Amino acid sequence: MKIGNYEVFALFALTLLLASILLVGINIPTEATDSEPIYLHGPALNSIHMHSNITLTPIHMHFTGPELVDPISTPVCTSWHELYPEYSQSWHLTDWEDHGDGLLSPCDQISMTNINTEKVEWYHVDRITYTLNLSSMEEPSLRMFVEFKGPPEVDPILNPVCTFWHEVYPNYSNVYHIINASGPLEPCTTISLEQWINGTSTGNITIWHVDGVATDIILRWKMTEPIGTWWHELYPEYSKWYNLTSWEDNNGDGFPTPCDQIDMTEKESETEIWYNLDRATITINVTTVAEPIQWMMLELKIEELEYMFYFLQYPLYSLWHEVYPNYCNVYNLTWWDPMETDNCNGVLDPCDYIGLLNMTSGEEQLYHIEDMSYDIILNKKITNPVCTMWHEIYPEYCREYHIQSWEDNGDGLLSPCDQITMGLMPEELTAKYHVENVSITLNLTSWTEPVSFMLIEPEAPFEAMYWPKIDPYGGVWHEVYPSFCTEYLVTEWEDNCNGVLSSCDNLTLMNMEDEVITFWHVEEVAVDMVVTKTPIHDVAVINVSSLYPQVEQGEIDPINVTVENQGDYTENVTVYAFYNETLAAPHQTVTLNPGENVTLTFNWNTTGITLGSYTISANATITIDDDPEDNVFVDGTQKVIPEFPSIVFLPLLMALSLIITAFKRKERKR
Repeated sequence: MKIGNYEVFALFALTLLLASILLVGINIPTEATDSEPIYLHGPALNSIHMHSNITLTPIHMHFTGPELVDPISTPVCTSWHELYPEYSQSWHLTDWEDHGDGLLSPCDQISMTNINTEKVEWYHVDRITYTLNLSSMEEPSLRMFVEFKGPPEVDPILNPVCTFWHEVYPNYSNVYHIINASGPLEPCTTISLEQWINGTSTGNITIWHVDGVATDIILRWKMTEPIGTWWHELYPEYSKWYNLTSWEDNNGDGFPTPCDQIDMTEKESETEIWYNLDRATITINVTTVAEPIQWMMLELKIEELEYMFYFLQYPLYSLWHEVYPNYCNVYNLTWWDPMETDNCNGVLDPCDYIGLLNMTSGEEQLYHIEDMSYDIILNKKITNPVCTMWHEIYPEYCREYHIQSWEDNGDGLLSPCDQITMGLMPEELTAKYHVENVSITLNLTSWTEPVSFMLIEPEAPFEAMYWPKIDPYGGVWHEVYPSFCTEYLVTEWEDNCNGVLSSCDNLTLMNMEDEVITFWHVEEVAVDMVVTKTPIHDVAVINVSSLYPQVEQGEIDPINVTVENQGDYTENVTVYAFYNETLAAPHQTVTLNPGENVTLTFNWNTTGITLGSYTISANATITIDDDPEDNVFVDGTQKVIPEFPSIVFLPLLMALSLIITAFKRKERKR
């Protein structure tokens, strides 16, 4: 069937008519108005220092073959025998990360597989030297392994006389001086050893036969599987113990390093806490040589992770900061001699003597290293923000908020895309907010203008929120208060002690617009959160009143209803007025923009209404209302009284008045 133009137009008109009928009474909200970001300043980020209970002992490996292979140029697939600390363990070198010289050398990384257990361990190469396998000429059954100590500029193989060696096995670590040799050090050479203690000869001389000469490597174990390890808190709460129960290797290097996430369980309370790992370094437990003996825990102050291994090889003038008992004095390691104060092996480790200069007091003392272990600097992550307080710094400085509830996006942390409900103090006016970003904020005071302060935060995504603490130079910082939003670059950072950006540090900032340089002191590092108010649908009846105190039966009673759009969308609002539960007049529909209110009048026709008191109320409805409790407003009661008959009632009133007057006169005459 062919449809003409008229039929098409008629069909289109009918469609529009049906659509309009279907859409009557349906509220279709328009797009919400944009919410201005609110910058909130939250809990302080205090550095937490954890000390491993695993002593970082040098590991001595002795090359055992293949004989025709040079382990220095081609180390992979070579075999090694552990001399110390666990004698006789056999290892296979399975992987090698060369730092660039093409040879197995200090600062390389290697993995070794234990032949018996098949467990793979990663190590840092601290030192490469020679080892002698010796048997006693006086007691052939007596054997020992000694390792070349120095002097480092001497070739001990060709010129062995006057070189020093330390015993690795069986008694770690006596020091010996070769006073005589029958030739270069090789199998069958005979040598005379003089024992030394604390840099002085004992006069004890023994004769030894060289059974073998091989390469020896001194290694430092690298932690690749931290789960299950125990840690002792040094600061701020000394002596708490934690078990590391989970680990997220965020940078993918296979080691606990900056920006990783770890979960630790406190031993006594069994509370699980998530942390961001800011820094991994080394802690030494030192005691004074002078009486009375005092001890302290010092942490190596470094900016780059691999520096900690470098300073084990070359410790002179390295900086250390005191974590316990006095946080946080800084010390300069001014004295360590590989020939005199080193206990034996040419690298910094327990039993060495070191000289430390307190850079605060200027006092210099001699110390003995009792223990050495890994140390990690952590920041507690916000896993449940409920009941925390936040201080608004922009756009309205100094308003206080209290987080009442939290809808997590699934990651278990306060993070972007979470939904929170906050109460504005002191009234606790409640609203919902969407978390846009979580970052850090620095509270800075000026060196040149002591009364001047500002709050700045890095322009960094949530995934990198802790990185500016590790590397303050790494990006742009923008001012949140008092001048939003000036941008700065960090041109200089003076670390107070611990190797991460924290309170008491000093920063030099360059304004990116005018390149003016200013100097600042860090008062606090805290969590910053940017939120926007969650758009809501909300209308409310805020007032209902009748024009008259009472109304005669049959008259019109005007009922005024004030309705307000308290949400963020433009709404089509349907408003009803009631007496008791009966509709007082036909409903009315009005369009309200956010924040707008209007007063509507409903004319209640009381004709036929039973005399008495009635409750007046109103109701406003929209399709979606996030706060329906304020949609109804009850005004009180309204009386409907009998109609006042004025034409008939006036003559009767006059007659009654005359009768009463006549009666009173009659009474007086009596």
